[in-house]
Amino acid sequence: MGINVVGLQRAGFTEEQVGRVKDTYRIFFRSKLSQQDALAQIRAEMGQHPEIAHWVRFVEGAERGIMR
Repeated sequence: MGINVVGLQRAGFTEEQVGRVKDTYRIFFRSKLSQQDALAQIRAEMGQHPEIAHWVRFVEGAERGIMR
């Protein structure tokens, strides 16, 4: 389980972007923070990057929730 790095690279993500996605994954799925706290930390640290902002909007808008 983890990030599909090869898929991200094939989709044109730079190494920096892949690193940010990995960091986001670690914060959201591997930390012991609540979902809201993890999203707040991600938004504060990396929310200005379009790929992360898009992901945060997706998680916040998920009607059926996100499995952690």
